[in-house]
Amino acid sequence: MPENRGSKRVPAKLKVWCEGDDFTLLAETVNVSQHGMFVRSPNPLRVGECLRLNIEDLGAVAEVEVCWTREVGDTGRGGMGVRVLGFERGAHEYSQFVTTVRTPSGEFQLAWQPADRPPSEATRRDQGQEVSEDADDEAVDEAVDVDIDEPVKP
Repeated sequence: MPENRGSKRVPAKLKVWCEGDDFTLLAETVNVSQHGMFVRSPNPLRVGECLRLNIEDLGAVAEVEVCWTREVGDTGRGGMGVRVLGFERGAHEYSQFVTTVRTPSGEFQLAWQPADRPPSEATRRDQGQEVSEDADDEAVDEAVDVDIDEPVKP
């Protein structure tokens, strides 16, 4: 079967609220791309239906259209491929997630740093941002506040 995607997919398990005219459904993404995503659901909507997706982990809300569906079968992996029509909010966060969430080896990560938490020094360094030379020591000092002269109690 020929590949119809216009952009690369990122494996990602993100909680999404699917909202239509007469329903609200909690679901999970399997993968995302700049222009769409696969949403796992035992009851996918019909091709051509439009809905609103609230992607809580990213603080994004998108209007999407169902492009294809997969019924729950032997694999138990039913769901729908949706195309992003536009964003009410969070377009930048969504795009940043899709394009920058990678491990140092170039593989995509599954975990996402929430927008309200600053990136770690290692992440900033990987992204080419300036980091003070003492940043790693400061991070360790903040993370470990133990008096080494005191015995550890079991």
